[in-house]
Amino acid sequence: MKKIFKIFVLAALVSLMVLALASCGNSAANPDSVSGDWEGVTWSYDKESHVLTLTGGGEIPDANTPADVPWNAVRAAVTGVRIKTGDGKTFTKIGNYAFYGMTKLAEIEVPAGVESVGKCAFAFCSVLDEVSLPNTLVEIGEAAFEGCAKLPSITVPASVTKLGARAFAFCRELTAVTVEGKPEKINEWCFKDCTKLESLRMDTSGVEFDAAAFEGAAIGKDSVKSLHTSVVNILCKDESGATIKTVAAAEVLEVEETKEISAPEIKDYEIVGESKKSAKGNGEPIELEFTYKKVESDETDTTPEATEPTVETPAPKKKNLVTTVIAIVIFAVVIIAIAVGAFFLIRSDKKTTKDSRTVRKNNDGKGKKK
Repeated sequence: MKKIFKIFVLAALVSLMVLALASCGNSAANPDSVSGDWEGVTWSYDKESHVLTLTGGGEIPDANTPADVPWNAVRAAVTGVRIKTGDGKTFTKIGNYAFYGMTKLAEIEVPAGVESVGKCAFAFCSVLDEVSLPNTLVEIGEAAFEGCAKLPSITVPASVTKLGARAFAFCRELTAVTVEGKPEKINEWCFKDCTKLESLRMDTSGVEFDAAAFEGAAIGKDSVKSLHTSVVNILCKDESGATIKTVAAAEVLEVEETKEISAPEIKDYEIVGESKKSAKGNGEPIELEFTYKKVESDETDTTPEATEPTVETPAPKKKNLVTTVIAIVIFAVVIIAIAVGAFFLIRSDKKTTKDSRTVRKNNDGKGKKK
């Protein structure tokens, strides 16, 4: 009896433990139906569209780690983020780790009014390939877009004055960056291992570059091109000053870039004076003028006319057609002649054979009478 009682108690304890563990397992947030409030920010996740929506205003708070963000449970499922403002409210900051590691998030539009994108806010959003930043943005924080491996290009608005360390590090598909303003500094590892970066355009005057800003990148500081270029237009004029020809955008020069531009050739004109002029890019349009004079034609120096008449292409075709018809007619006559000859020859052979048989028959009849 005691043995049975002990077994019963042990079974009861095991059952309680299983129930407790099941209860703990079910306590995690269900990614299909989560929502809540976080320091004035209302958020919700739609299970069908997989879109995370934030409404309210002010700052999206900073988190100490990605796990501290209240929508962390749905992070891996989110395909879209909508940051809504209304009722006179605007968001002014996207906090640290806000959208860190959303590996299915393909595009993001940061709304107007946001002044700061925090540390690692969009880091390791590995399929993010489209980012729109507002003209109100002042600061892009440390590693804000680090590890966005599919991001092909980005434009940093003129309003941005602070660009954090590692801001675009490990963005290995990044090929083109345009910085419209003048950040105080391009910090350490800003473009680290951006192995496909081909073009960085910005006004570099007065901007400090960290020695490791381009570590492992396809280009370095010396390859940075000015945001402002000079378009060279060429005006071709005659000796009276009248314009003969205009070549628009004949060259595009970077600031401080110098080139020798050649005068274009114009039929029936020759260049008077300089045939080449030097131009230096300064960020403004450049016009170069070249002078030409009309070349008088020399009547004695003419090309002799051809002595042989030009054979028109239809003539050979007509001749060939006639020849072909004649050949066909001759061939048909020959065939008919052969056919007629064969007919009479066969008829003649048959008559000869018939006469021969008649003679033999007559001869045989005479022999029998004897």
